[in-house]
Amino acid sequence: MPPIRTILLVLGLAVSAAAQDHQVLGPVLGAPEPDAVRIWMRVPPADGGEFSVLLRSGHGGLQRSAWIRTDPGRDHTAVARIDGLEPDTEYRYRVRLRGFADSDEATEQWHPIRTAPRPSAPARLRLAFGSCANRPGDQPVWDAIRAQTPDLFLSLGDLPYADTREPALLFARYRESRGDPRYLALAREVPTLAIWDDHDFGGNDMDGRVPGKEIALHAFRSYWPNPGSGGAEPNPRPGVWDTFRWGPIEIFLLDDQSFRNVPRKGVDLLGEQQRRWLERELTASNATIKLIASGGAFHDRPVAWRFLGLFPIVRRDTWWSYQDRDWLFGLLARHSITGVVLLAGDLHRHEVHRLDWKGGYPLYELISSPLRQNLRACVASAGSRQWCASKEGFALLDIEDSVTYSYWDSHGRRLHKPTTLHPFP
Repeated sequence: MPPIRTILLVLGLAVSAAAQDHQVLGPVLGAPEPDAVRIWMRVPPADGGEFSVLLRSGHGGLQRSAWIRTDPGRDHTAVARIDGLEPDTEYRYRVRLRGFADSDEATEQWHPIRTAPRPSAPARLRLAFGSCANRPGDQPVWDAIRAQTPDLFLSLGDLPYADTREPALLFARYRESRGDPRYLALAREVPTLAIWDDHDFGGNDMDGRVPGKEIALHAFRSYWPNPGSGGAEPNPRPGVWDTFRWGPIEIFLLDDQSFRNVPRKGVDLLGEQQRRWLERELTASNATIKLIASGGAFHDRPVAWRFLGLFPIVRRDTWWSYQDRDWLFGLLARHSITGVVLLAGDLHRHEVHRLDWKGGYPLYELISSPLRQNLRACVASAGSRQWCASKEGFALLDIEDSVTYSYWDSHGRRLHKPTTLHPFP
């Protein structure tokens, strides 16, 4: 018979999951377009199972979405996509639940929401990014990010730390993470883009052979209103890769989990379908700034830690271990693709790298991790590293005439002063 403490723990988890199952969660802003916005909600049947969105322009015009029924197969979530809007324009919105009387509308709060600028617009973007957020309910970093008033937040994975492919438990982990009040205060005003890393894909250092990865993909798409969500047709891609455009800035969201082989058994990281897609998108892009985002790091021989303080233990779940790294850098050089900055997470410390390669200009990699999780020390690493900090926090990119980065801790204190990437084509 199991110990009484084990029984009580299992019962406690079951009670907690049952309470979460009745939670209304949201709103969460998804990927905006020049003429459309996305708003995610979770509304269980006990609260009507439906929601609608009211959108108000600065001129007083009011637009109301149809009632949107949440999907029980997606843990009672759905995405409202409202189109016919003006580019780079701020609106106000609020969400109504089915069954609430119109007289209750006076208590509902209006929130700001903004469409994306046209591709031809001048470059102007403040992007916050980071990865690895554990301990839901105790994540002060969301307040610190919100205080910086970013235009977008990019999650580079491990949000949540699910470490399971069991559907009920996986959705419970997402509900727990999404229910953090500080996160919701940010997400109802700042659109979020997301990719995944190992802990929200399947488990620590799992690879693409893990059973049940289609369940993890289903949960990811249920909770992240990425580009393409809210449409009439389901996303046919067997992974989370996508692109997002904000004026002349394009973000390439990569999936380095779904097809990754163990290095000693293979060389594949992206998979053939994703490689073909990435080559097509990169060579066709007319964006002046191209941000390539991955969960795993790109630089040479990333050191996780040192055994006995002396012998480097090199991470095997990064681009350095795979031929796709040489393929990507070769693609950028061969086609003279300029304006590239690499973004990554996962390492549980913040790092800045300047990679010398054959592309004719320095290739910068900005790593931000963790938002809220255990830290790893800044051990000696590749010669490309210019800076490192072992602190919880996030990074900011300010893009106008130049690309400037800064790092901040989880309480809003500056870790690295604003620094402009130079030289930068």
